Amino acid sequence: MSTSQTQTELAPYLQAWQNFLPDRAGEPAWLGTLRRNAFEQFEQQGIPDRTQEDWRFFPLNALRTTAFARPLPPALPSLQQMLQNHPLANQPGPLLVFCNGTFVPALSRLESMAAGIRVQNISTLLTDSPELLQPWLAQQNERQAGPFAALNTAFMEDGAALVLEKNCRLQQPVTVLFISQTLHQSSFTTPRLLVAAGENSQAALVEVFLSEGEQTAFTCSATEFALAAGAQIDHVRIAQENLQTIHISSTRAELQGNSRFASHNMALGGMLTRNDITVGLRGSGIHATLNGLYLAGGNSVIDNHTAIDHAMPHCESHELYRGILYGRAQGVFNGKIFVQLDAQKTDAKQTNQALLLSKDARLNTKPQLEIFADDVKCTHGATVGQLSRESLFYLRSRGIGEEEARAMLVQAFAADVTGRIPLETVSNYLQQMLPLRF
Repeated sequence: MSTSQTQTELAPYLQAWQNFLPDRAGEPAWLGTLRRNAFEQFEQQGIPDRTQEDWRFFPLNALRTTAFARPLPPALPSLQQMLQNHPLANQPGPLLVFCNGTFVPALSRLESMAAGIRVQNISTLLTDSPELLQPWLAQQNERQAGPFAALNTAFMEDGAALVLEKNCRLQQPVTVLFISQTLHQSSFTTPRLLVAAGENSQAALVEVFLSEGEQTAFTCSATEFALAAGAQIDHVRIAQENLQTIHISSTRAELQGNSRFASHNMALGGMLTRNDITVGLRGSGIHATLNGLYLAGGNSVIDNHTAIDHAMPHCESHELYRGILYGRAQGVFNGKIFVQLDAQKTDAKQTNQALLLSKDARLNTKPQLEIFADDVKCTHGATVGQLSRESLFYLRSRGIGEEEARAMLVQAFAADVTGRIPLETVSNYLQQMLPLRF
């Protein structure tokens, strides 16, 4: 692509950057440097196209042709009504609500935490306790990969942070709601979630993306975890935005010895959805779990890219992704497992299974293993198929209608993933969200 083409397609973002900078004039110098370096990375890499292997099945023309505006302030009455009876907004534990990139304290619950535990929005922490976030954010440009992680860093305004000191444990999950409200215009938001877990600490987080309105929304999110030795984190991520939403997310986890990390990635909506998940196993005795469920219909596209890097010996990783595609939806699963030379005694398993419920649905799956150690146990597999005719016949023979029988089989297929979530309220909610007709 020529320089002039690159400048043309990035023109809306360059303009947004120029409009954004004056609002950040009072920030610390280190944060300004971080932003500028990140935007330079985005400029250098540009918006990917289908000539790049990792993006060959994901159309991004909408990001070149739509001038996304900075979002308007939240419309609180509408937002309050939306969340009034939402099961995840009303489950026990701390709740942080963000709308159009803005923290909404009136709808949040920041309960007093035990000593050594901090749950707060990022902009407040950067003002009150920058020492908690500066060491982590200052190294951001070295960690992030890809243009959209850089774009998030450049435009980051707010988000949620959880900081756990050594031996601290949260008894209730932290719920974070990121809502795009496009009642009057398109919008571009950059949600952020940062989790720093000290030695032998433990917590569960539920990260939810919702939308309201009919205009196009571009959600460019980033989620990061740093787990010290012996830390345990369960992370549930639910993307349930409407069909006017483009959602591109970057999730990165760095794990130290004997830590436990479980990612449950649920993609249940959106027009274009791309999830990049990278997990680095940097010590011995680590156990990493990556589970995912993706559901798409109509003309939606959902693309999951995962990478697990085994760098040290005696570690385990287990990955199960299941997809349900109908209408003219397209799905992508690209899962990579790297086993480095020093990572002897690695045990890694990866499975991708998908149901195609219509003749026009498509899935491209590419499991990958790159193994440089010789004493390992690694497996991967992928299956793509339709609902079992025998199972359908059995249910129909018991007097169950065809649509209900299909829904029962699909829900059972999904339950093998949602049932692994250790939070019963969340697991039940996800099962209830599955369509009854396909």
